[in-house]
Amino acid sequence: MGNADIALYKSKQAGKGTTTFFEPEMRQQIEQEHRVKHELRTAIRGLEFRAFFQPQINLNTGKVAGVEALARWKHPEKGIVGPTDFIEMAEEVKLIDALDGQIILNAFQEFKRCRSNGIALGTLSVNASGMALRDPEFCEVLRKVASAHDIDPHQVTVE
Repeated sequence: MGNADIALYKSKQAGKGTTTFFEPEMRQQIEQEHRVKHELRTAIRGLEFRAFFQPQINLNTGKVAGVEALARWKHPEKGIVGPTDFIEMAEEVKLIDALDGQIILNAFQEFKRCRSNGIALGTLSVNASGMALRDPEFCEVLRKVASAHDIDPHQVTVE
């Protein structure tokens, strides 16, 4: 029955009128997805997501004009994990807002820390999910978080 459920799930994913026969790899894929979902929930609670800064260079001067905060997962066993391995899954399990919040907060903290250490980074660019961008209060919350970190909102760009 479990194998039939998995095949039915795969058929529904493929669209109407699709017939799918169970393959053992399907069970492995489902089990892997469940493991990743559990790891994501644990990682969010454990604050394992970090912002890594990618410099943005002014082509006229050749100097750093700003930085973009890139989401990375500091996985306890796998090391640094890139976004292609977790963003889509975070969206599926409705954790993308918590993930965005963790990355943005960490980016503001690191941006402020760099400035406190005499490192001028210019502007800060952060990414936000479509869900966050549809939230009518998102910009105001972002303004407040920037202000709490002594960052001028004019220095922040949202992608």
